[in-house]
Amino acid sequence: MCAPAAEHLSHLLALAIQRQLTVHDMLAMPFYHPVLEEGLRTALRDISVQSATSQADFSHCNAYDTAVLD
Repeated sequence: MCAPAAEHLSHLLALAIQRQLTVHDMLAMPFYHPVLEEGLRTALRDISVQSATSQADFSHCNAYDTAVLD
């Protein structure tokens, strides 16, 4: 992996693999701002939307038709 501070992203992914976390488990974890790992959150949200077991991670507030955490 070649990116600035990629060791942080690598560590997060290694932890997720070691703990056998699902996409939804990872989306329930805090993502701080501004950090490189926020890009992973975006990818996880895309995977969640495309998965057969899609679950909200509070990224969209359907009742008000607006994004609440972006």
